[in-house]
Amino acid sequence: MTAHTTTTQKAQAEMAQENLGNKVFAERYSSMEDLFGAPIYTYTRKQAVEDGVLVNLGRIAREYYKYPVCVTASVWAEIMEGATHPAHEISAIVRDVLWMSQKGISQRIDETQHLFKVVIADRTHEYKAMCHPGDNMEPVITILQANED
Repeated sequence: MTAHTTTTQKAQAEMAQENLGNKVFAERYSSMEDLFGAPIYTYTRKQAVEDGVLVNLGRIAREYYKYPVCVTASVWAEIMEGATHPAHEISAIVRDVLWMSQKGISQRIDETQHLFKVVIADRTHEYKAMCHPGDNMEPVITILQANED
């Protein structure tokens, strides 16, 4: 028996033990609640829209994405501020934001989020688009300031 064979057998035995440990762990903790206990507090996307923390872009967003899209209140405020300038309509600014969220990607953060820039009323803004689970684990998109979480 060579040293390589012994090392390989030892590694296989360690992996088998680790897999057994993972199986025991999975059987003991079948959900996050089993592991951590009941949530202390939850805040849903629906509540955030009702509270004005998020603004649902509704029909216009469906022209660009197959998933629901919301923007944060701070992004919405910049859209509204842009609409106060002559010849700038809210729907046109929203379309610009949605278009640039797809075509103006400046940096990919990971598979689920990226940064992009858009000009609103002669001012460049940097936003982040995130695809993440919604209230019922369905895919949703949120557009927020680059420095927001």
